[in-house]
Amino acid sequence: MESDPSFPNFTPPPWWRRRFFKTIAITILCITAYYIIERQLGGRAWRAYQREAAAKGIKLRYTDFETPDIPDEENYAAVPIFRNLFTPGVAAPTSAQFVLPDLPEPDAKAKAQAPEPKPLDLAKYQQAFVKAGWISFPGSDPASDVLAALERIEGPLGEIRLASARPKTHLADQME
Repeated sequence: MESDPSFPNFTPPPWWRRRFFKTIAITILCITAYYIIERQLGGRAWRAYQREAAAKGIKLRYTDFETPDIPDEENYAAVPIFRNLFTPGVAAPTSAQFVLPDLPEPDAKAKAQAPEPKPLDLAKYQQAFVKAGWISFPGSDPASDVLAALERIEGPLGEIRLASARPKTHLADQME
């Protein structure tokens, strides 16, 4: 009887190939079983810990740590001056309200030599405010002129002062 060329002659693979593939298959099966069992044991332990923690009042979820929104009447940052600082188109004019004219800097040499701080020379500040146009002409009392010039920014500063007086403002607690 002659062999038919359309049917390939089947010869079983050598014994070591079969054993190698069986070893690989058993190893993969063992690793998979290990991870499945560990996942089940870990899940059971985690659920037990959750029950125990809930009984003790321990927070485990992120949502448990969220604080409620602060109402606008108690929120320091809800003051219109702060909202305007972060509103596009309004931020530049709002921050420009706080820009002071070029005020004289204290003399660094005199500051280094003097052991005690000296009072500010308010006449220099008075001249700076006159030069910037914040006051029309210098008066006889530089202190009152400087205070009159600073009245220009009293509105925005008043808003900040009112915000600081809010009952739940943490900044008010820190400033005492």
